[in-house]
Order: sequence, then C-alpha cells, then structure tokens
Amino acid sequence: MSGLELNKIKQSVIRVLKSLKNNLFAIVSIGSFASRNYKESWSDVDILIVVEKLDSQVKKKIAQSIKILEKIHKRHFSINTITKQEFQNPALPTISLDGKTLQALLDLELSPERLIFSKNKQISKIYSPNKKEIKDYSISNLFMFLLRNRKTLTSQIAKTPKEYKNMVAKEIRAGFIMTKLAIQYFTLHNCSSNKEIVQRAENIFRNFDFKVLKTNIRLIDKWDQISGINQLDKILKSTDMFIENFSHYVLNKVKNSHRLIRD
Repeated sequence: MSGLELNKIKQSVIRVLKSLKNNLFAIVSIGSFASRNYKESWSDVDILIVVEKLDSQVKKKIAQSIKILEKIHKRHFSINTITKQEFQNPALPTISLDGKTLQALLDLELSPERLIFSKNKQISKIYSPNKKEIKDYSISNLFMFLLRNRKTLTSQIAKTPKEYKNMVAKEIRAGFIMTKLAIQYFTLHNCSSNKEIVQRAENIFRNFDFKVLKTNIRLIDKWDQISGINQLDKILKSTDMFIENFSHYVLNKVKNSHRLIRD
C-alpha cells in the first residue's frame, strides 16, 4: 500500500469516527498501518480509539463506524478502545490494559506522529509503560500467545479452507509477536518490522534457529497465492513447533537470568 493510500485511510478513519462527536478524545495508528509495513492480503488496519466515556451505546456506535470503514476500503480493521483515563493515567496498566494497547502507547512515546487525531491541540499527559512494566507485560503476553495457540489447536477445527487459512495466519503472527516480546523483555528494544525481529533475535538468541520465521516472511509476501491444504498443513506444523520450542527456550533463559541475579 502506498503512503498516499495510507494517508487516505487515516483521513477516512478520522472523518467516520468523528460521528462520536465530543466523546472522541484521540485516535492512534498501530502496527504495520502506523509503521508503513502494511502488506496487502495480510495486514489489518490497526487503530486505538480513545473516548471520554465508554458505554453500550458508544460501543455500538464504534462497531457501526468500523463496518462503514471496512465497506469503504474493503479491508479488515482491528481496533482497541480505551477511555481517556486509561490513556492518561491507567490503574494497574499491565492488568487493566492488554498487550496490544500497552505496545501502542509505548510506540506512541517513540513516534508521536502515530497520534492521528486528538480532541485537544495538545494533550497534557499520555501514559507510557516504564521499564518494569514493559518487561512484565512482554513476558506475560508472550506466554499468553503460547496458551492461546494451544487452546486454538486443541479446541477448534476449521470447517472451510478459508477458516483454516485464517487459523494458520494467526499462528504465523503469533510466532513473530512472541519473538518481538522476547526481544523486548531482554533488551527493552521495540522492533518495527518482522525483518527486524528476525535480525535482532538471531543476534540476541544465538543458539536458537529462526529458520521458520525467515520462511514465514517469504510466505507472507505471497500469502494471497497460498491455498493448498497440504501447504497450509506444513506451515502450521512448523510454526506450531516454533512457538512451543521458542517458548520453552525463553522460559529457561528467564529462569537462568533470575538465578544469576539471586546468586
């Protein structure tokens, strides 16, 4: 997607969400949509919506707005919604906010241009996780993805090839996100692309093989061409094995680092 088209989508997001009127406090672009690493047929348009108050009517209005945006742009929009208080001064943020939102707030501190709309010209305060909070949510979310992977693959059976392809795509994304979180836990560095994730992971975790992630980067580039069940089976098997093995690798590394601190 070109920079011009990305900007058109941002302006459309602002225009449609202004239907929330005075209740709309801010809009933040997230992930590949914000970093300009958006890939056709693979990426979602991710946004964080901040509102003054959040009740059932507001939630319904946001849902309707997202449907309008998806119809206009023929793309999937993935949203997180929080209140102004959570945006500026959340209570127990690593518990009350999910990892995606915390990551978005950390990204916003590093890249203020991700704030694509604000009710006030200058926002006096925006929460950003401190070093301890970054480490806490990075490691907890890493293992959340492991548990989600297990729950998905032991309780769901895709009924159509499209559902199966979507399931495999979620696992591929999980592998990259988990690796990004591990990098963030040990170095506090925030990677901006899958390519950077692999490069940094190989430098930090030198005795672990990231060949699966390298292969998956190539697969993402031609994702719309992949349809065969046998090929999807192979991708799922290798990605699932990566998720399991890397999780245990990270767990042992965390245990060893704690042991060194105690000693």
